[in-house]
Amino acid sequence: MSDREQIENTLNRFMNSFDLKDWAVMRGLLEPTIQIDYSDLRGGPATDVSSDEYVRLRAEALQHLSTQHLLTNLDVVMSDGSASVGATCMIHRSDGTRHFNSHAVYTFSLAMSGGAWRISGIKQRILWNEGDPTIHKGVPTSASYSTRVTFSPVAPGDFDELVALRIAAMRDSLERVGRFDPERARERLRKSFHPEHSEFVALDGQHVGFHTFRPADDGFHLDHLYVHPSCQSRGVGSHVMHRLLARADARQMPVHLGALRDSPSNPFYLRHGFVQTAEDEWDIYYVRAPGATAREA
Repeated sequence: MSDREQIENTLNRFMNSFDLKDWAVMRGLLEPTIQIDYSDLRGGPATDVSSDEYVRLRAEALQHLSTQHLLTNLDVVMSDGSASVGATCMIHRSDGTRHFNSHAVYTFSLAMSGGAWRISGIKQRILWNEGDPTIHKGVPTSASYSTRVTFSPVAPGDFDELVALRIAAMRDSLERVGRFDPERARERLRKSFHPEHSEFVALDGQHVGFHTFRPADDGFHLDHLYVHPSCQSRGVGSHVMHRLLARADARQMPVHLGALRDSPSNPFYLRHGFVQTAEDEWDIYYVRAPGATAREA
């Protein structure tokens, strides 16, 4: 078997070990210490961990889930007993009723050790996620964000930064329906710009989104809730939503909002207790009654 074939076999067995929950096999495919970077999915910086700790954390996070890891498009570069491999991966996860899937690009580092190729580094870059991240014990939950997610006031001079966040958050959804237009996005935000009712959302001190939560005679209006794509499907939006709904519930007021048709935000709002009340050519409108119970979309 050639070195390239051995490397591909190592990575295939590594991905299969997740799905078969064969943690002993996984451990044998790793160097004693590996560098990992799962910051796109989990937050936090790249770090070095022992292979035993890596396997323990994966077993703890995934043992209760059915998974399937599909690795393809391998690009292998070898040099003097080491190798770097780029690959794409589709990860399916299910607890039987809910799912949380990731579309990702990986970079693996491998080293020839004891006559075998073993993994010495793993970097995961998320392209997009789908589903309910709360089923994955390794993904930060709203509770774990209690100190990492902070809020700060928006000033009139912050308009351009808010426009950039809105465009980044909505670009994919708008492109899918053929309505992506940066100038239109800017003007629509200008017409509903209420800095006195808006807050920046920061993760670990960096602005990653904002919301506008405006009181009115008929309840609160969530005019805007945007999270940068790098932080979507990681529980940040749910953390913000729980905070806003708690404010509305404390005053026994409903919450009204609208969402772009076919946007991933629609199942998100349904999960948080909103019900559809109307729709038009481009948008779907929702309301959540005070104290409404969150449910699955």
